[in-house]
Amino acid sequence: MSIGSDIQANEWIIFTLLALLVLGLWGFFPKLAVKYLDPKSALAFQAIGALACGLLIFFILGFDIKFNANGAIFAALTGITGVLSVIFIYFALHQGGKLSVVVTVSALYPLITLVLAYLFLKEDISTKQLFGIALALVSLFLLTYNE
Repeated sequence: MSIGSDIQANEWIIFTLLALLVLGLWGFFPKLAVKYLDPKSALAFQAIGALACGLLIFFILGFDIKFNANGAIFAALTGITGVLSVIFIYFALHQGGKLSVVVTVSALYPLITLVLAYLFLKEDISTKQLFGIALALVSLFLLTYNE
């Protein structure tokens, strides 16, 4: 295997690290937003930002939209749950939640994903993943105890 094919085979890692960086910013910006706006107003401006980003993708990158009813429903649900999660974060921060706690606790969402994948997609949970779940639950307790 050549170096070039190794890079291409691991391209997902680059996108994953970029997602990590962008999600880190995504977790940071809400505290600044609710410092100046109420949560509902902040959500309205977030929606404008998301719309602008979507339009940029469609027009500049020339994405060709495909349609499948099931895929469209789940993609729309992804958008709905994403917006709901952000509004809950805005309200938590607006009510005095510490950014470091609110974002870290909400970032434990893969616990929910893992359980749903196990229950509905029949994906296996390894011993290592069970240990990770246990550690995440301990971290949840440590982060929120006496907060």
